[in-house]
Amino acid sequence: MEGYKQTTEFTGAAAALAMVINHFKPSFALSKENEFRIWMYSVNLPTRACSIYGLAGFARDLGLDVRVVVGKKEYGYPDYRFKGYKKDEIEAAKYTSDIRFADNQGKYEIEVRDFELKEVDELLKQKKIIMFKLIS
Repeated sequence: MEGYKQTTEFTGAAAALAMVINHFKPSFALSKENEFRIWMYSVNLPTRACSIYGLAGFARDLGLDVRVVVGKKEYGYPDYRFKGYKKDEIEAAKYTSDIRFADNQGKYEIEVRDFELKEVDELLKQKKIIMFKLIS
C-alpha cells in the first residue's frame, strides 16, 4: 500500500481512507484534493473529526466492499475539551453521527458489538485491510 501523509492535523482518518481506496482503485489519486473530498463527505459537524459511517459511505460509493464494526453506535469524543470543543458542540456532533448512521442503514454492514485485538490479528493474517481507532 502506498503511503500518504495527511496535510492537516484534522484529516488523519480521511488520509488513511485515501490510502485504502488508492490500494484498491489506483486511479484514485493520493492528493490533498481527494483527502479533503473524503473529509468534507465524512466530517461530523460541528467538530472537525470524521464519522466512521461517513468514511464507510464514501468508500462504498466508490464501489469498495465495506463493513463497519463498532463497540457502540453512538458518537463519542472523550478528549473534546482538549480540542477546544464545548459540550453543546459535541452534542451536535452526536446528532450528526446519528443522522449518518440512519442514512447508511442497509447500504453496508454495520455491526454493533464488542471485538478484541485477537480478531484484528486474525483479519490481518487473512490479509484484510483494516482501519480502526481505539478510544479509551
